[in-house]
Amino acid sequence: MGVRTDPPLRSRLLIPLLLWFATACVLTSLMGCGRCPARQVPDTVRMAYTHTLVTLDPHAHNDGVTGAVLASVYQALVEVEPGAIIRPMLAQQWTTPDDLSWRFELRPGVHFHNGAEVTVDDVVSSIRRARFDSGSGLADLLTSIKEIGALPENPLQAFEITTEAPFPLLLSRLAMVAIVPQAFDPSQPIGTGPYRWVSGSQRGPVVLERWDGFWAEKPTIRKVTIDFVATDEELIEMMFRDELDVVAKAGLDYLLQFDLEDVPGVWHVVSNPAAATTMVGLNIQAYPLNDIRVRTALDLALDRRMLIQLGLPEGSAVPALSLVPEEVFGASPRAGNHMPDLAKARELMAEADVPKGTVIHLQHARVSPPLVAMVADTFRSLDMTVEVEDIPYEVYYRRIGDGSIEAYIFGWNFLFGDASEFLESMVHSRDPGRRLGILNGTGYSDPLLDRWIDSARHEVVPERRLGYLRSALESVEEARIYLPIYHSARQALFREPYTMIRRPGSWLRPFEVVVE
Repeated sequence: MGVRTDPPLRSRLLIPLLLWFATACVLTSLMGCGRCPARQVPDTVRMAYTHTLVTLDPHAHNDGVTGAVLASVYQALVEVEPGAIIRPMLAQQWTTPDDLSWRFELRPGVHFHNGAEVTVDDVVSSIRRARFDSGSGLADLLTSIKEIGALPENPLQAFEITTEAPFPLLLSRLAMVAIVPQAFDPSQPIGTGPYRWVSGSQRGPVVLERWDGFWAEKPTIRKVTIDFVATDEELIEMMFRDELDVVAKAGLDYLLQFDLEDVPGVWHVVSNPAAATTMVGLNIQAYPLNDIRVRTALDLALDRRMLIQLGLPEGSAVPALSLVPEEVFGASPRAGNHMPDLAKARELMAEADVPKGTVIHLQHARVSPPLVAMVADTFRSLDMTVEVEDIPYEVYYRRIGDGSIEAYIFGWNFLFGDASEFLESMVHSRDPGRRLGILNGTGYSDPLLDRWIDSARHEVVPERRLGYLRSALESVEEARIYLPIYHSARQALFREPYTMIRRPGSWLRPFEVVVE
Protein backbone atom coordinates (compact mmCIF):
# COMPACT_ATOMS: atom_id res chain seq x y z
CA MET A 1 0.00 0.00 0.00
CA GLY A 2 1.42 3.39 -0.95
CA VAL A 3 2.07 6.23 1.44
CA ARG A 4 -0.53 8.98 1.39
CA THR A 5 0.84 12.09 -0.27
CA ASP A 6 -2.05 14.50 0.34
CA PRO A 7 -1.47 16.19 2.73
CA PRO A 8 2.28 16.20 1.94
CA LEU A 9 4.72 14.27 4.15
CA ARG A 10 7.85 16.18 5.05
CA SER A 11 11.32 14.88 5.79
CA ARG A 12 11.18 14.27 9.54
CA LEU A 13 8.87 13.11 12.30
CA LEU A 14 7.29 15.89 14.34
CA ILE A 15 5.29 14.66 17.31
CA PRO A 16 3.24 17.59 18.63
CA LEU A 17 4.11 17.76 22.31
CA LEU A 18 0.94 19.57 23.46
CA LEU A 19 -0.03 19.59 27.12
CA TRP A 20 -3.18 17.66 27.89
CA PHE A 21 -4.97 20.45 29.81
CA ALA A 22 -8.40 20.33 31.41
CA THR A 23 -10.14 22.77 29.08
CA ALA A 24 -13.61 22.18 30.43
CA CYS A 25 -12.51 22.77 34.01
CA VAL A 26 -10.57 25.92 33.21
CA LEU A 27 -13.22 27.52 31.02
CA THR A 28 -16.14 26.65 33.21
CA SER A 29 -14.23 27.90 36.24
CA LEU A 30 -13.64 31.22 34.49
CA MET A 31 -17.34 31.37 33.67
CA GLY A 32 -18.27 30.79 37.26
CA CYS A 33 -18.72 27.02 37.39
CA GLY A 34 -17.14 25.65 40.55
CA ARG A 35 -17.03 21.99 39.49
CA CYS A 36 -15.51 20.09 36.57
CA PRO A 37 -17.72 17.47 34.92
CA ALA A 38 -16.51 13.87 35.17
CA ARG A 39 -14.28 12.91 32.28
CA GLN A 40 -15.49 10.06 30.12
CA VAL A 41 -13.14 7.12 29.60
CA PRO A 42 -12.98 5.99 25.95
CA ASP A 43 -14.80 2.71 25.39
CA THR A 44 -12.39 1.19 22.83
CA VAL A 45 -8.69 1.42 22.03
CA ARG A 46 -7.43 0.47 18.55
CA MET A 47 -3.92 -1.02 18.53
CA ALA A 48 -1.44 -2.17 15.90
CA TYR A 49 1.49 -4.60 16.13
CA THR A 50 4.14 -5.06 13.48
CA HIS A 51 3.63 -8.74 12.69
CA THR A 52 1.00 -11.40 13.11
CA LEU A 53 0.74 -13.92 15.92
CA VAL A 54 2.75 -17.07 15.31
CA THR A 55 0.13 -19.18 17.10
CA LEU A 56 -2.86 -18.94 19.42
CA ASP A 57 -1.29 -21.57 21.68
CA PRO A 58 0.36 -19.80 24.67
CA HIS A 59 2.75 -22.74 25.22
CA ALA A 60 3.94 -23.12 21.63
CA HIS A 61 6.06 -20.03 21.04
CA ASN A 62 8.82 -17.73 22.25
CA ASP A 63 7.62 -14.76 20.18
CA GLY A 64 7.39 -11.25 21.64
CA VAL A 65 4.27 -10.03 19.80
CA THR A 66 2.39 -13.27 20.42
CA GLY A 67 3.33 -13.20 24.09
CA ALA A 68 2.31 -9.55 24.46
CA VAL A 69 -1.15 -10.01 22.94
CA LEU A 70 -1.92 -13.30 24.68
CA ALA A 71 -0.74 -11.87 28.03
CA SER A 72 -4.04 -10.00 28.28
CA VAL A 73 -5.94 -13.29 27.95
CA TYR A 74 -3.75 -15.70 29.93
CA GLN A 75 -1.91 -15.46 33.23
CA ALA A 76 0.81 -17.47 34.94
CA LEU A 77 1.44 -18.45 38.54
CA VAL A 78 3.84 -15.53 39.01
CA GLU A 79 5.02 -12.45 37.16
CA VAL A 80 8.59 -11.22 36.85
CA GLU A 81 10.20 -8.18 35.28
CA PRO A 82 13.82 -6.99 35.25
CA GLY A 83 14.82 -5.11 38.36
CA ALA A 84 11.70 -6.15 40.33
CA ILE A 85 10.82 -8.92 42.72
CA ILE A 86 8.76 -11.85 41.54
CA ARG A 87 5.10 -11.08 42.16
CA PRO A 88 2.40 -13.62 43.02
CA MET A 89 -0.31 -14.00 40.42
CA LEU A 90 -2.41 -17.19 40.32
CA ALA A 91 -0.14 -18.60 43.02
CA GLN A 92 -0.59 -16.56 46.18
CA GLN A 93 2.42 -18.04 48.00
CA TRP A 94 5.17 -20.67 47.77
CA THR A 95 7.84 -22.35 49.89
CA THR A 96 10.96 -24.43 49.23
CA PRO A 97 11.15 -27.30 51.77
CA ASP A 98 14.46 -28.39 50.22
CA ASP A 99 16.66 -27.64 47.21
CA LEU A 100 14.60 -29.88 44.91
CA SER A 101 11.05 -29.07 46.04
CA TRP A 102 8.74 -26.11 45.50
CA ARG A 103 5.29 -26.00 47.11
CA PHE A 104 2.65 -23.58 45.84
CA GLU A 105 -0.75 -22.49 47.09
CA LEU A 106 -3.29 -21.25 44.55
CA ARG A 107 -5.12 -17.97 44.90
CA PRO A 108 -8.74 -18.89 45.78
CA GLY A 109 -11.74 -17.73 43.79
CA VAL A 110 -10.04 -17.24 40.41
CA HIS A 111 -12.17 -18.15 37.39
CA PHE A 112 -11.51 -18.80 33.74
CA HIS A 113 -13.38 -16.77 31.14
CA ASN A 114 -15.88 -19.64 30.75
CA GLY A 115 -16.82 -19.29 34.43
CA ALA A 116 -15.04 -22.43 35.69
CA GLU A 117 -12.92 -22.02 38.82
CA VAL A 118 -9.18 -22.59 38.45
CA THR A 119 -8.09 -25.80 40.19
CA VAL A 120 -4.81 -27.53 40.95
CA ASP A 121 -5.64 -30.03 38.20
CA ASP A 122 -5.71 -27.17 35.68
CA VAL A 123 -2.32 -25.93 36.88
CA VAL A 124 -0.74 -29.39 36.85
CA SER A 125 -1.99 -30.12 33.33
CA SER A 126 -0.82 -26.68 32.09
CA ILE A 127 2.74 -27.11 33.38
CA ARG A 128 2.94 -30.70 32.14
CA ARG A 129 1.74 -29.55 28.74
CA ALA A 130 4.40 -26.82 28.58
CA ARG A 131 7.13 -29.15 29.88
CA PHE A 132 6.47 -32.41 28.09
CA ASP A 133 4.35 -31.86 24.95
CA SER A 134 6.33 -32.10 21.71
CA GLY A 135 4.81 -28.89 20.35
CA SER A 136 5.78 -26.78 23.33
CA GLY A 137 8.03 -23.81 22.69
CA LEU A 138 8.81 -23.62 26.41
CA ALA A 139 10.09 -27.16 27.01
CA ASP A 140 13.76 -26.14 26.86
CA LEU A 141 13.15 -23.63 29.65
CA LEU A 142 11.59 -26.24 31.92
CA THR A 143 13.89 -29.23 31.50
CA SER A 144 14.80 -29.27 35.20
CA ILE A 145 11.20 -30.05 36.19
CA LYS A 146 10.93 -33.72 37.13
CA GLU A 147 7.36 -34.00 38.38
CA ILE A 148 4.38 -31.95 39.46
CA GLY A 149 1.34 -33.02 41.43
CA ALA A 150 -1.27 -32.03 44.00
CA LEU A 151 -0.37 -32.16 47.68
CA PRO A 152 -2.47 -34.83 49.46
CA GLU A 153 -3.15 -32.61 52.46
CA ASN A 154 -4.72 -29.88 50.29
CA PRO A 155 -5.32 -31.29 46.78
CA LEU A 156 -7.69 -28.53 45.68
CA GLN A 157 -5.41 -25.58 46.45
CA ALA A 158 -1.81 -26.79 46.84
CA PHE A 159 0.69 -28.59 44.61
CA GLU A 160 4.39 -29.43 44.50
CA ILE A 161 7.03 -29.28 41.78
CA THR A 162 10.18 -31.36 42.11
CA THR A 163 13.27 -30.75 40.00
CA GLU A 164 16.12 -32.96 38.81
CA ALA A 165 18.66 -30.60 40.39
CA PRO A 166 18.53 -27.33 42.32
CA PHE A 167 16.87 -24.84 39.98
CA PRO A 168 16.80 -21.28 41.37
CA LEU A 169 15.27 -19.89 38.15
CA LEU A 170 12.13 -22.02 38.39
CA LEU A 171 9.89 -19.12 39.40
CA SER A 172 11.01 -16.89 36.54
CA ARG A 173 10.52 -19.76 34.07
CA LEU A 174 7.02 -20.46 35.43
CA ALA A 175 6.19 -16.83 34.64
CA MET A 176 6.18 -17.93 30.99
CA VAL A 177 3.65 -20.75 31.51
CA ALA A 178 0.03 -19.73 30.94
CA ILE A 179 -2.51 -21.54 33.09
CA VAL A 180 -5.28 -23.00 30.92
CA PRO A 181 -8.22 -25.34 31.50
CA GLN A 182 -7.56 -29.09 31.39
CA ALA A 183 -9.74 -29.52 28.31
CA PHE A 184 -7.90 -26.82 26.40
CA ASP A 185 -8.43 -25.97 22.75
CA PRO A 186 -5.90 -23.31 21.60
CA SER A 187 -8.23 -22.23 18.80
CA GLN A 188 -10.68 -21.07 21.49
CA PRO A 189 -8.48 -19.01 23.86
CA ILE A 190 -9.72 -19.22 27.45
CA GLY A 191 -7.64 -17.88 30.30
CA THR A 192 -7.91 -15.86 33.50
CA GLY A 193 -6.56 -12.52 32.24
CA PRO A 194 -8.11 -9.04 32.39
CA TYR A 195 -9.45 -9.38 28.83
CA ARG A 196 -11.35 -12.25 27.27
CA TRP A 197 -10.93 -13.30 23.65
CA VAL A 198 -13.98 -12.30 21.58
CA SER A 199 -12.83 -13.01 18.03
CA GLY A 200 -9.82 -13.15 15.77
CA SER A 201 -7.13 -15.33 14.27
CA GLN A 202 -3.35 -15.45 14.03
CA ARG A 203 -3.48 -12.94 11.18
CA GLY A 204 -6.01 -10.71 12.89
CA PRO A 205 -7.82 -8.57 13.48
CA VAL A 206 -8.30 -9.56 17.12
CA VAL A 207 -11.03 -8.27 19.43
CA LEU A 208 -10.64 -8.43 23.22
CA GLU A 209 -13.24 -7.43 25.79
CA ARG A 210 -12.81 -6.63 29.48
CA TRP A 211 -13.45 -9.65 31.69
CA ASP A 212 -15.74 -8.43 34.43
CA GLY A 213 -15.00 -11.56 36.49
CA PHE A 214 -11.29 -10.72 36.67
CA TRP A 215 -9.88 -11.38 40.15
CA ALA A 216 -7.66 -8.26 40.31
CA GLU A 217 -8.11 -4.62 39.28
CA LYS A 218 -10.05 -4.44 36.03
CA PRO A 219 -8.96 -2.37 33.01
CA THR A 220 -10.70 0.97 32.56
CA ILE A 221 -10.97 0.46 28.78
CA ARG A 222 -13.74 -1.99 27.87
CA LYS A 223 -12.67 -3.14 24.43
CA VAL A 224 -9.39 -3.59 22.51
CA THR A 225 -9.14 -4.13 18.76
CA ILE A 226 -5.79 -5.27 17.36
CA ASP A 227 -4.51 -5.16 13.80
CA PHE A 228 -1.24 -6.66 12.58
CA VAL A 229 0.43 -4.27 10.16
CA ALA A 230 3.33 -5.67 8.17
CA THR A 231 4.71 -2.48 6.64
CA ASP A 232 5.39 1.01 7.90
CA GLU A 233 3.69 2.40 4.81
CA GLU A 234 0.43 0.70 5.73
CA LEU A 235 0.84 1.85 9.32
CA ILE A 236 1.10 5.48 8.25
CA GLU A 237 -1.95 5.07 6.01
CA MET A 238 -4.01 3.71 8.92
CA MET A 239 -2.96 6.63 11.11
CA PHE A 240 -4.01 9.11 8.42
CA ARG A 241 -7.34 7.32 8.05
CA ASP A 242 -7.93 7.72 11.81
CA GLU A 243 -8.00 3.94 12.32
CA LEU A 244 -5.48 3.67 15.19
CA ASP A 245 -4.93 4.96 18.71
CA VAL A 246 -1.78 3.01 19.66
CA VAL A 247 1.18 1.64 17.70
CA ALA A 248 2.69 -0.93 20.06
CA LYS A 249 6.14 -0.74 18.50
CA ALA A 250 6.58 1.71 15.69
CA GLY A 251 9.23 1.32 13.02
CA LEU A 252 10.66 4.64 14.14
CA ASP A 253 13.63 4.46 11.78
CA TYR A 254 11.09 4.71 8.98
CA LEU A 255 8.69 7.10 10.70
CA LEU A 256 11.48 9.64 11.22
CA GLN A 257 11.09 10.45 7.52
CA PHE A 258 7.60 11.84 8.04
CA ASP A 259 5.78 14.77 9.57
CA LEU A 260 2.67 13.68 11.47
CA GLU A 261 1.23 17.07 12.34
CA ASP A 262 -1.61 16.49 9.87
CA VAL A 263 -2.43 13.04 11.25
CA PRO A 264 -5.77 13.11 13.11
CA GLY A 265 -5.35 13.67 16.82
CA VAL A 266 -2.31 14.52 18.91
CA TRP A 267 0.33 11.78 18.94
CA HIS A 268 3.25 11.34 21.28
CA VAL A 269 6.07 8.85 21.83
CA VAL A 270 6.40 6.94 25.09
CA SER A 271 9.74 5.25 25.75
CA ASN A 272 10.06 2.30 28.10
CA PRO A 273 13.29 0.54 29.14
CA ALA A 274 13.50 -2.92 27.66
CA ALA A 275 16.32 -4.52 29.70
CA ALA A 276 17.95 -5.41 26.40
CA THR A 277 21.39 -5.04 24.86
CA THR A 278 22.26 -4.72 21.19
CA MET A 279 25.78 -5.95 20.54
CA VAL A 280 28.27 -7.18 17.97
CA GLY A 281 29.21 -10.86 18.14
CA LEU A 282 32.67 -11.88 16.89
CA ASN A 283 33.55 -15.40 15.76
CA ILE A 284 37.04 -16.10 17.08
CA GLN A 285 37.47 -18.98 14.63
CA ALA A 286 37.68 -16.46 11.76
CA TYR A 287 40.80 -14.44 10.90
CA PRO A 288 41.60 -11.79 12.10
CA LEU A 289 38.97 -12.03 14.86
CA ASN A 290 40.94 -14.87 16.44
CA ASP A 291 43.37 -12.22 17.76
CA ILE A 292 42.31 -10.58 21.04
CA ARG A 293 44.14 -7.42 19.96
CA VAL A 294 41.89 -7.10 16.92
CA ARG A 295 38.72 -7.68 18.93
CA THR A 296 39.85 -5.12 21.49
CA ALA A 297 40.66 -2.65 18.70
CA LEU A 298 37.17 -3.03 17.25
CA ASP A 299 35.74 -2.41 20.71
CA LEU A 300 37.86 0.70 21.30
CA ALA A 301 36.93 2.11 17.89
CA LEU A 302 33.20 2.12 18.71
CA ASP A 303 31.96 5.52 19.88
CA ARG A 304 28.67 4.33 21.30
CA ARG A 305 27.33 7.75 22.20
CA MET A 306 27.86 9.02 18.67
CA LEU A 307 26.37 5.85 17.15
CA ILE A 308 23.18 6.38 19.14
CA GLN A 309 22.94 10.11 18.45
CA LEU A 310 23.32 9.68 14.70
CA GLY A 311 21.93 6.21 14.07
CA LEU A 312 18.86 5.87 16.29
CA PRO A 313 15.74 7.90 17.13
CA GLU A 314 16.13 10.22 20.10
CA GLY A 315 15.36 8.59 23.43
CA SER A 316 15.38 5.06 22.05
CA ALA A 317 18.65 3.89 23.63
CA VAL A 318 21.52 4.65 26.00
CA PRO A 319 25.19 3.69 25.42
CA ALA A 320 26.06 0.23 26.71
CA LEU A 321 29.25 0.19 28.73
CA SER A 322 28.55 -3.40 29.77
CA LEU A 323 26.86 -6.43 28.23
CA VAL A 324 24.18 -6.62 30.91
CA PRO A 325 21.89 -3.73 31.98
CA GLU A 326 22.34 -2.80 35.60
CA GLU A 327 18.80 -3.82 36.59
CA VAL A 328 19.48 -7.43 35.54
CA PHE A 329 20.56 -9.85 38.27
CA GLY A 330 24.22 -10.72 37.76
CA ALA A 331 25.31 -7.38 36.33
CA SER A 332 28.82 -6.60 37.54
CA PRO A 333 30.17 -3.10 38.25
CA ARG A 334 33.61 -4.38 37.20
CA ALA A 335 32.46 -5.78 33.86
CA GLY A 336 32.61 -3.27 31.04
CA ASN A 337 33.58 0.38 30.68
CA HIS A 338 33.73 0.30 26.89
CA MET A 339 34.97 3.83 26.23
CA PRO A 340 36.23 4.85 22.74
CA ASP A 341 39.95 5.28 22.05
CA LEU A 342 40.61 5.28 18.32
CA ALA A 343 44.34 6.00 18.68
CA LYS A 344 44.80 2.95 20.93
CA ALA A 345 42.69 0.88 18.56
CA ARG A 346 45.01 1.70 15.66
CA GLU A 347 48.05 0.84 17.77
CA LEU A 348 46.59 -2.59 18.51
CA MET A 349 45.84 -3.22 14.83
CA ALA A 350 49.45 -2.35 13.99
CA GLU A 351 50.69 -4.75 16.69
CA ALA A 352 48.47 -7.50 15.29
CA ASP A 353 49.97 -6.83 11.82
CA VAL A 354 46.61 -7.15 10.04
CA PRO A 355 47.02 -6.34 6.32
CA LYS A 356 45.10 -3.29 5.16
CA GLY A 357 41.91 -4.19 3.35
CA THR A 358 41.38 -7.44 5.27
CA VAL A 359 37.71 -8.37 4.81
CA ILE A 360 35.20 -8.71 7.64
CA HIS A 361 31.65 -9.85 6.86
CA LEU A 362 29.13 -8.02 9.08
CA GLN A 363 25.68 -9.59 9.07
CA HIS A 364 22.40 -8.64 10.71
CA ALA A 365 18.65 -9.20 10.47
CA ARG A 366 16.65 -5.97 10.20
CA VAL A 367 18.80 -3.85 12.51
CA SER A 368 18.54 -0.07 12.04
CA PRO A 369 20.26 0.66 8.68
CA PRO A 370 21.89 3.92 9.88
CA LEU A 371 23.30 2.14 12.92
CA VAL A 372 24.64 -0.78 10.86
CA ALA A 373 26.25 1.64 8.40
CA MET A 374 27.96 3.52 11.21
CA VAL A 375 29.28 0.33 12.84
CA ALA A 376 30.65 -0.76 9.46
CA ASP A 377 32.27 2.65 8.91
CA THR A 378 33.82 2.46 12.38
CA PHE A 379 35.47 -0.85 11.54
CA ARG A 380 36.57 0.55 8.18
CA SER A 381 38.36 3.34 10.06
CA LEU A 382 40.83 0.62 11.09
CA ASP A 383 41.72 0.02 7.43
CA MET A 384 39.51 -3.05 7.11
CA THR A 385 37.09 -3.89 4.32
CA VAL A 386 33.63 -4.46 5.75
CA GLU A 387 30.96 -6.23 3.71
CA VAL A 388 27.46 -5.78 5.18
CA GLU A 389 24.60 -8.20 4.60
CA ASP A 390 21.00 -8.00 5.83
CA ILE A 391 19.69 -11.57 5.87
CA PRO A 392 16.36 -13.23 6.82
CA TYR A 393 15.87 -14.15 10.46
CA GLU A 394 15.77 -17.89 9.87
CA VAL A 395 19.05 -17.84 7.92
CA TYR A 396 20.63 -15.46 10.40
CA TYR A 397 19.93 -17.58 13.47
CA ARG A 398 20.84 -20.78 11.67
CA ARG A 399 24.26 -19.31 10.92
CA ILE A 400 24.68 -18.24 14.52
CA GLY A 401 23.61 -21.68 15.67
CA ASP A 402 26.05 -23.57 13.45
CA GLY A 403 28.91 -21.10 13.91
CA SER A 404 29.15 -20.17 10.23
CA ILE A 405 28.74 -16.46 10.86
CA GLU A 406 31.68 -14.05 11.24
CA ALA A 407 30.70 -10.68 12.75
CA TYR A 408 27.04 -10.04 13.52
CA ILE A 409 24.78 -7.48 15.17
CA PHE A 410 21.94 -8.76 17.32
CA GLY A 411 19.87 -7.88 20.36
CA TRP A 412 19.32 -9.87 23.55
CA ASN A 413 16.28 -9.30 25.76
CA PHE A 414 16.78 -10.23 29.41
CA LEU A 415 13.18 -11.36 29.79
CA PHE A 416 13.74 -13.08 33.12
CA GLY A 417 15.71 -10.22 34.67
CA ASP A 418 18.65 -12.58 35.09
CA ALA A 419 21.98 -12.98 33.26
CA SER A 420 21.86 -16.79 33.23
CA GLU A 421 19.81 -17.19 30.09
CA PHE A 422 22.30 -15.12 28.08
CA LEU A 423 25.30 -16.94 29.52
CA GLU A 424 23.80 -20.39 29.03
CA SER A 425 22.69 -19.81 25.44
CA MET A 426 25.26 -17.37 24.04
CA VAL A 427 28.45 -17.97 26.05
CA HIS A 428 28.67 -21.53 27.40
CA SER A 429 30.64 -24.02 25.28
CA ARG A 430 28.39 -25.91 22.89
CA ASP A 431 26.69 -28.80 24.66
CA PRO A 432 23.60 -29.75 22.61
CA GLY A 433 22.68 -32.60 24.93
CA ARG A 434 22.20 -30.17 27.80
CA ARG A 435 20.86 -27.38 25.56
CA LEU A 436 23.81 -25.14 26.46
CA GLY A 437 25.70 -22.87 24.08
CA ILE A 438 23.10 -23.41 21.36
CA LEU A 439 23.42 -19.79 20.15
CA ASN A 440 27.13 -19.39 20.79
CA GLY A 441 28.22 -18.32 17.33
CA THR A 442 31.56 -16.98 18.57
CA GLY A 443 33.36 -20.33 18.76
CA TYR A 444 34.63 -19.33 22.20
CA SER A 445 35.11 -21.99 24.88
CA ASP A 446 36.58 -21.74 28.37
CA PRO A 447 36.22 -24.59 30.94
CA LEU A 448 36.45 -22.23 33.94
CA LEU A 449 33.79 -19.97 32.45
CA ASP A 450 31.57 -23.01 31.86
CA ARG A 451 31.96 -24.03 35.52
CA TRP A 452 30.85 -20.59 36.69
CA ILE A 453 27.80 -20.72 34.41
CA ASP A 454 26.94 -24.28 35.51
CA SER A 455 27.32 -23.32 39.17
CA ALA A 456 25.01 -20.33 38.77
CA ARG A 457 22.47 -22.60 37.08
CA HIS A 458 21.99 -24.66 40.25
CA GLU A 459 23.09 -22.41 43.13
CA VAL A 460 20.19 -21.56 45.44
CA VAL A 461 22.01 -19.11 47.73
CA PRO A 462 21.54 -15.68 46.04
CA GLU A 463 24.85 -14.22 47.20
CA ARG A 464 26.90 -17.14 45.89
CA ARG A 465 24.89 -17.23 42.69
CA LEU A 466 25.50 -13.53 42.12
CA GLY A 467 29.22 -14.15 42.53
CA TYR A 468 29.23 -16.88 39.88
CA LEU A 469 27.32 -14.72 37.40
CA ARG A 470 29.58 -11.73 37.93
CA SER A 471 32.72 -13.81 37.54
CA ALA A 472 31.35 -15.24 34.28
CA LEU A 473 30.41 -11.84 32.88
CA GLU A 474 33.76 -10.31 33.78
CA SER A 475 35.49 -13.16 31.94
CA VAL A 476 33.28 -12.67 28.87
CA GLU A 477 34.01 -8.95 28.83
CA GLU A 478 37.75 -9.58 28.95
CA ALA A 479 37.54 -11.99 26.01
CA ARG A 480 35.82 -9.33 23.83
CA ILE A 481 33.69 -11.94 22.04
CA TYR A 482 30.68 -9.63 22.35
CA LEU A 483 30.92 -5.86 22.00
CA PRO A 484 27.91 -4.06 23.57
CA ILE A 485 26.57 -1.05 21.67
CA TYR A 486 23.43 0.15 23.43
CA HIS A 487 20.74 -0.71 25.92
CA SER A 488 17.48 -0.09 24.12
CA ALA A 489 14.17 1.37 25.12
CA ARG A 490 10.92 0.27 23.54
CA GLN A 491 9.01 3.11 21.92
CA ALA A 492 5.31 3.12 21.28
CA LEU A 493 3.11 5.76 19.65
CA PHE A 494 0.01 6.92 21.50
CA ARG A 495 -2.74 9.24 20.46
CA GLU A 496 -4.10 11.36 23.27
CA PRO A 497 -5.67 10.63 25.68
CA TYR A 498 -3.96 7.21 25.72
CA THR A 499 -0.66 6.34 27.34
CA MET A 500 0.86 3.27 28.98
CA ILE A 501 1.76 1.76 32.33
CA ARG A 502 5.55 1.84 32.22
CA ARG A 503 7.48 -1.29 33.09
CA PRO A 504 10.84 -2.70 32.03
CA GLY A 505 10.18 -5.34 29.43
CA SER A 506 9.72 -5.89 25.75
CA TRP A 507 6.44 -5.43 23.88
CA LEU A 508 3.54 -3.31 25.08
CA ARG A 509 0.70 -5.51 26.36
CA PRO A 510 -2.90 -4.44 25.65
CA PHE A 511 -3.91 -4.22 29.31
CA GLU A 512 -1.07 -1.73 29.89
CA VAL A 513 -2.81 0.90 27.75
CA VAL A 514 -4.53 3.45 29.97
CA VAL A 515 -6.14 6.86 29.67
CA GLU A 516 -4.17 9.85 30.92
